[in-house]
Amino acid sequence: MKIALILTILISTKTLFVQPAWAGPDRIIGANDLVLVKSDFSNIPTLFKNSMSAIGKLSSGCTVTHIGQGFVLTAGHCFWQTFFDEKLKLNEKCSDETIQWAWTEGTVNPKTSTCLEIVAAQRSDTENFDFAIMKVSNPPSAKINIDWSKKLRAGAFVTIFSYPEEAPLSWSKYCRTEAVTAKSLFPALMHHVCDTLAGSSGAAVLDVVTGKIVGLHKSGDGETMEDGTTTPALENYAMFISQSPIKNILIKSGYILKK
Repeated sequence: MKIALILTILISTKTLFVQPAWAGPDRIIGANDLVLVKSDFSNIPTLFKNSMSAIGKLSSGCTVTHIGQGFVLTAGHCFWQTFFDEKLKLNEKCSDETIQWAWTEGTVNPKTSTCLEIVAAQRSDTENFDFAIMKVSNPPSAKINIDWSKKLRAGAFVTIFSYPEEAPLSWSKYCRTEAVTAKSLFPALMHHVCDTLAGSSGAAVLDVVTGKIVGLHKSGDGETMEDGTTTPALENYAMFISQSPIKNILIKSGYILKK
């Protein structure tokens, strides 16, 4: 039996609990293309340099993105929900969570925020929703805009910046989206081959043309066995923002959409 399944059963409760960073099956696809982002951002494309200060490391291990006005996005599975309960959770406490922004190799005393509230969180295998919206104190001035309408076609290039396995901010380089055979059943599902590891969960999937957020990374295939070995991974999974309820939830929570 997989370790993750055992832990899920043991920790099942009626409240949200932080998910340990190692619990997500994020994967490297083929060769490891992850590159540590330099502190001056000199080794990443110019399009993304101004966005790096909007990418943070959650103290429990996931990757988060500031989208402006103190609102932050990550994956819903970064917080445990009731076992088999796929309902939307609203207004949950999170004061024990902090976020370090643009934590690159060699960074000393990065800007830090405290989570004020989990505005909404959902992890639904039925609808393939996996997101959490947080409100934070002391947010960075940098933000990354969301493309509210785009659903990329298979073969489109995307990229991910995240904090894999507690490492400093890392770049997946450019990678492609893949065809989804069950897209009629799961319209929110995105397949991609960007390299990720535990800790990358919740990272924004960015369009390499516009630099905007088009998805949230969730997990990968392959299995982690009791002896710690993993089976080969073929693809990773994300959720299309445009196919999720995030926009409506943000508007109801006072977020002002920018044109």
